[in-house]
Amino acid sequence: MSFLDILIRPRPRRFLFLLIAISLILILNPFLEGFRELRVILEILFTLLLLAGAYAISQKARVFFFSLFLLIPAMSSHWMTYIQNTGAHGMVSDLFAGAFFAYVAIIILASLFRETEVSMDLIMAAICVYLLMAFFWSSTFSVLEYFQPGSFQLSERTGSAFQDFTYFSFVTLTTLGYGDIVPLTPPAKTLSSIEAVMGQIYIATLVARLVAIHTAQSMRRKNGDDETSVS
Repeated sequence: MSFLDILIRPRPRRFLFLLIAISLILILNPFLEGFRELRVILEILFTLLLLAGAYAISQKARVFFFSLFLLIPAMSSHWMTYIQNTGAHGMVSDLFAGAFFAYVAIIILASLFRETEVSMDLIMAAICVYLLMAFFWSSTFSVLEYFQPGSFQLSERTGSAFQDFTYFSFVTLTTLGYGDIVPLTPPAKTLSSIEAVMGQIYIATLVARLVAIHTAQSMRRKNGDDETSVS
């Protein structure tokens, strides 16, 4: 079996791995980031998240190799940030990681609209896209704060920039709007508004798409049963 054959073979659990990696980051990050000796676990989890994202879209060789173009600098700069703790490395990591998350989300989303049957794999893929959107915007906000310090007002900084902007991104995406982190500059306000709108549009579009697929799937099964009974 060639390497290309390995790449294009079906991967029924690829979205499950990605969903697990995202969940571990979200659950463990608030509890581990305060301990320097345990932060390496978060770095490993973030690396696994990037690898799981690449694995999720690796059924097409061209798509997979382009994802590596974004993954490698994101991963290397992320580890450099952990080792040297410099703002420049963190910005580069956020820049490439954000682009990687956006790319993976777009590829998965495109595959969602090509599906003709509702399955657990399809549902997990849809959830992954939503969560990846939040990570993309988190990285975007972090890069904006690097180039324009003071773009966001944090009432009380209790965590790292990653934790703060990830929290703000999810609050904005779900339109909760607690108000403890506030965008101050016009670019920050505009980007926050775009994220909120995208979150609502995605949910509405996703529900409509799932209903349409399920309806068509039910009609095909009904027609198949009718043909069987007639014959």
